[in-house]
Amino acid sequence: MTHRPRKPVDVLLAGYRSGLISRRRIMALAATMPALAAALARPGLAGAAGAPHALAPAFARAQDVPQGGEMQAANDVWVADTLNQHRSNFTPSRMVARHVLDCLTWVNPADGSINPWLAESWEISPDGLEYTFTLKEGVTFHDGTPFNAEAVKANFDNTMEGDSFAYQALGGTAFSAAEVVDDTTLTVTFNEPHATFLLYLSDGGTGIDSPEALAAGGDDYGVGSLVGSGPYKFVEWVKDSHVALEKNPDYASGPPAFGFSGPTPLDRLTFREVPENSVRAAAVVNGEVQMARIIEPNVPDVQGAEGVEIIATPKAGSSRMYLMNTAKAPTDDINVRRAINMAIDKETMLQLPGWAGYGRPGLAPLPSNMVPNGDLSMLVEYDIPYDLEGANALLDENGWILNGDLREKDGVQLVLDMVTTTNDVDAGQIEPIDGFLNEIGARLNIRAGDFNFWIDTVQATDFHMTLMSDSGYIGVGIIEEFFREGEPFANYGLANPELNELIDAAVAAPTLEEQWENLIPAMAIIMQEVVGVMGWEQDYLDAVSTRVGGLSYNEVGFPWLYGTYLSQ
Repeated sequence: MTHRPRKPVDVLLAGYRSGLISRRRIMALAATMPALAAALARPGLAGAAGAPHALAPAFARAQDVPQGGEMQAANDVWVADTLNQHRSNFTPSRMVARHVLDCLTWVNPADGSINPWLAESWEISPDGLEYTFTLKEGVTFHDGTPFNAEAVKANFDNTMEGDSFAYQALGGTAFSAAEVVDDTTLTVTFNEPHATFLLYLSDGGTGIDSPEALAAGGDDYGVGSLVGSGPYKFVEWVKDSHVALEKNPDYASGPPAFGFSGPTPLDRLTFREVPENSVRAAAVVNGEVQMARIIEPNVPDVQGAEGVEIIATPKAGSSRMYLMNTAKAPTDDINVRRAINMAIDKETMLQLPGWAGYGRPGLAPLPSNMVPNGDLSMLVEYDIPYDLEGANALLDENGWILNGDLREKDGVQLVLDMVTTTNDVDAGQIEPIDGFLNEIGARLNIRAGDFNFWIDTVQATDFHMTLMSDSGYIGVGIIEEFFREGEPFANYGLANPELNELIDAAVAAPTLEEQWENLIPAMAIIMQEVVGVMGWEQDYLDAVSTRVGGLSYNEVGFPWLYGTYLSQ
């Protein structure tokens, strides 16, 4: 029987109507799914509180919330390298730093709009090569240094001396110069268009540091000091243990669109590093921490625990994809790749322990929360729905003969090398795929190791399948790194000149609109080439104490704890 998954929004709405998904969870999902937010706003769905908004708790805060206290948030690793974002390449480090460093822009995760923050306004030249910023006045860094155009230029100049996430965010080799016009006016020029520039300026990786502290800290900056103008001040980072921040009582620079600009209610915020997944889950259940990022197999450890709930936030980045090597037999046969897609029942998969019911069936390389208006409808025609009978018939027709439990053709058995990390195996997201493939006479040979084993093997193209994804809010960069021929991670034997041209045009586009005009057809080609199984749209899962109020998430899917408070 042919089965086509419903659109993710339809599935979520059905769960909400039936009571399977709580109002708080549906609100969290709507934070990064514009289509869901729009659907919830329709009459009869929003509930007594009116249309949901990603930042509704913040809008309602004012002065009538509990003040003081310490909140602790646990993750496996918060800081792997440094809190100096001019040198860091680690996503959680940027998410911590964003509590100390204000940014020039602010992306509203509810609708993807780019809003003023430390930059009050900007103008972009028609060719996309020059940005002129008017900066906010009256802002002071924690060390008393004034925020102005010189400070922003010093930050950009420092970034361009390294090779960090921020370097790429500023355009890398496309960046030309930052020039001060006056105290509140700065121009940035590029050698070629960098349409995602304003989006990147909302990321903690491009937060603005005090230039005085940056210069004085030297190599120790980001280890022993971190000075911004944000709602929290840096206290200490103890490697492999924690990062401690304290309230900035003078803060008045929250993003205008956030609806709250004063000091944050908490006195102290501590980010604890707890590598063991089960220990993190137990810590929030036992009240040792108020928030813990968990993985799907740990859901039963916290689900139903008194005073704890799970908040699922759509991950910013790619879909989780089981990508296939199109240049190595037997996955060089598009009919084999198509049959593998038809054999995997994604909706059933998501109910297994490795997924715990979270996420949405994957459709395209980018999930719905990463595309304009959350709309992937134009790509549905390229989807390959679950059809076990059809998968077996397709293999029969193409000469793959069942011999016992395994199919073979020309003496080659349908055994596929699945190269992965031990973490993915432990999470239970590999072996179930083998179970699905057994139903069509195929089998996985699972080869698991640490991250270095995995990346070395994939880059050597010594595999048939691998589980792949990336995080981040810039769709064009993800498509380029995975599917542009010649890129380090695009090792799938795919050589399609039209696809390369579309990706190049998206990268060079002067506007986001033009960028998407090229990215959507690029994804269509990737799907038509059947480069892999678009497995699932992943959720980040946080186990959170019900004492936590005013919780918000940024566009990357991480908590932004400005305005968050603890009830008694």
